[in-house]
Amino acid sequence: LVVHQGCFGIRPYPGDDPWYCDLCGMMHPCLAYILDGGALKPTFDGKFFAHLSCVIWIPEAHVVNTSTMSPVEIRHIPKERLKLKCQICKQKDAPFDAPVQCYESSCSRNFHVGCARASG
Repeated sequence: LVVHQGCFGIRPYPGDDPWYCDLCGMMHPCLAYILDGGALKPTFDGKFFAHLSCVIWIPEAHVVNTSTMSPVEIRHIPKERLKLKCQICKQKDAPFDAPVQCYESSCSRNFHVGCARASG
C-alpha cells in the first residue's frame, strides 16, 4: 500500500523511512468494510480502525481533524446501512460492513467502497 504522507495526514517526521502507519502494533478490522489492511485510521474512541476511503465516501462518517486525517467518526452510521446488500460481493448483515448507495437518482444499487474500487 502506498500513500502520500500529506494525503494521509502525516506531518513530516525525521528519519529515512517516508511511510508511517497508525495501525502499527495493532490489528483491528475496518468497521466499514470487511477486508483487512489498507490505509486505516483510528476511530474517535481509539478502539477500532476504519479505511480512510470508506470514511470519506460514507455520508454519516467523517474525519474529525482534516490536518492529520485522524481520528475518524463512524458512530453515526445507521444500522439500516449495515443491512444493505453489496451488489458486488453480495454480502449483507456482516457486523462491520457499511455499503453506500449509488448517487445516481435513478439507480438503487448498493456497494462497499472497497468492492467498487476493486471492480473498477
